[in-house]
Amino acid sequence: MKMVLRIASFHIFCIILFAIIYWSLGENFYDTLAKIPDPIDYILMSSTIQSGVGLTVLNPITKTGKYIICLQQFILILANVFTVYIFTL
Repeated sequence: MKMVLRIASFHIFCIILFAIIYWSLGENFYDTLAKIPDPIDYILMSSTIQSGVGLTVLNPITKTGKYIICLQQFILILANVFTVYIFTL
């Protein structure tokens, strides 16, 4: 049970961390609804990327935005591989 809580805590931490990063780099993202993004839009973007869905109204428009999204996806892949490894021991 401790391992499950640690993994869930890690994913929640990543969602919050990347939401803050996306919010601070807001000029790198375009809102497809043509409105000014709210902080909840960045949390939604981060949580959908972390869950593997990736559907959101915000899209990266610069290379920096694309790199940050790739970084979060790479961390997600590593976390999932590590989780599978832990539970198969």
